[in-house]
Amino acid sequence: MSAFDRAAIMREAHATARRVAKPGEYRKTFAWALRNAWHAAKKLAGFRSVWAAQTEAQRQRADAIMAIETQERLTPADYARIDEIRHAA
Repeated sequence: MSAFDRAAIMREAHATARRVAKPGEYRKTFAWALRNAWHAAKKLAGFRSVWAAQTEAQRQRADAIMAIETQERLTPADYARIDEIRHAA
């Protein structure tokens, strides 16, 4: 059994190709869209497997680090806090 929803990948690629394709270039655009949809599905499956393997404490640490990293400018204190969170186990 595949971990990927092939029908959803094909639907997404078809919808993208219909939106983006110039007249007469549907096949080439569909191939491009299918490749992009497939790579996105693989990345999502990888992320889900990592997420499923993490404990609740690891998820909370990752969320805390992401909250700090989303600031516009990071100060040395921010980097120190990130290191502190990463090394706290």
